[in-house]
Formats: sequence, structure tokens, C-alpha cells
Amino acid sequence: MSATCSRVAIINQGQVVAIDSPEALMTKLAGELTYEVEVRGDLAAIQHHLGTVAGVAQVEPLSPETETAHHRFRVTAERSTVPGEAIAATLVQAGLGLGELRRHQASLEDVFLNLTTEEPVADLPDPALDPASDESEPATGDGL
Repeated sequence: MSATCSRVAIINQGQVVAIDSPEALMTKLAGELTYEVEVRGDLAAIQHHLGTVAGVAQVEPLSPETETAHHRFRVTAERSTVPGEAIAATLVQAGLGLGELRRHQASLEDVFLNLTTEEPVADLPDPALDPASDESEPATGDGL
């Protein structure tokens, strides 16, 4: 969708809840940037080193605490940071075996779900108050 549309309107229960370019919606509303990391080494050491990386807000273990030497984590970046390179460098410099580092950023579909689910979402722009919004050209369809 983002390759074919220059503007998107998201409608929830008959109300326009957001209108902007797909890229701007994903930047403003998609939420947090996360990484999935697989590392070989001591669990406590891995968590410690991941937690010291600038731009890292949270480190969450995804694999159970077992005797295995391979551990998976979800690392959440602080807003407006992209710490992937620093995560890799920190783990390698600490002598830990970096097996995988995968970046995940929310898609336009994630934005749509975020705006149309029952849970309230903070800091949503009001399209009616945005003078830059041009409601004469929104994409139409199934809410996207």
C-alpha cells in the first residue's frame, strides 16, 4: 500500500482517526522500534551488556532460562533512536557470540490495528486540527 499511495486516511467507526502519508503515519504512530537478538553466552552477562547500550529502553528475554548457551531477547529502542549497530558492537566487544540481530519496525497494518482497536492510544494527531491535512485526496477502501 505505501508504494502506491501518497496519502492514507484511516477510518474507525465512521470517524477519520488519522490522515497522512504512509511513511509519516508509520513514523508518528507505529510505536517502538524493536530488535530480536540471538546471542551465545552467559544469560546474565548478555542482559547486562544489552542494558548498557545507548538508546536501549528495555531488554526482554524470549527464551526460557535453561542451561543452553543460546539466548533470544527482544530489545526495545528508545524513541527516535536506532541502536542496532551499537547493540552488535557491544556484544562482539564483550566476547559474546552474536548469532542474529533482526530489526522490527511496525508496518502500516500495525498502525491501522493500533488506531482501530479498543485500547486508547496516546498522542494521536487529530486530523481535523491539522492544517496540513488535505482531506480531499485520502485513499479509500477497507479503512486503509
